[in-house]
Amino acid sequence: MTAIGRGPMAADNFTQIHNGVFRDPRLSAKAMGIFAHVSTHREGWQTNVEMIAKGMQDGEAAIKGALKELEHCGYLVRGQQRGERGRRGDGWMFITDLPAQYRALGMDEEAADEAVLAALELWIAARLQRDPGARHDVSPGSLRRVPRADLARRINGCEAAASSQVSAASR
Repeated sequence: MTAIGRGPMAADNFTQIHNGVFRDPRLSAKAMGIFAHVSTHREGWQTNVEMIAKGMQDGEAAIKGALKELEHCGYLVRGQQRGERGRRGDGWMFITDLPAQYRALGMDEEAADEAVLAALELWIAARLQRDPGARHDVSPGSLRRVPRADLARRINGCEAAASSQVSAASR
């Protein structure tokens, strides 16, 4: 076996986003710009509305509006972690260009929402492997076409599955 060292790569300095995001007539130029800005950062990047506004020429109200637009169109899911005692924790954002990919294939928005939700479940499962006690509440503005009860059930099921995996591993 040979170990491979990885040096700096060009791919570390550019972002690939489906063209459909920038051709989606439901999105304003501001929402497209926010999508691009957030997408340039790696997994685990810490931010908030104030920090995004500081990096751009728009105020916090404009950033909030653009984020709501992205949520409404399925590109962004936001939520907040809850600790073991139900206390509010850090917020989180899950961003994806899956809706643009599905629109390009001629698929309906419900199929895109399902794909986003499946990807979100995988992302939460990975996060729970790092922090098994965390709970994830999803913002009411996210995945509007998915019934709230279904969304909560799937997120809770994902958390329960991750929790049982951690229990089994510790035995």
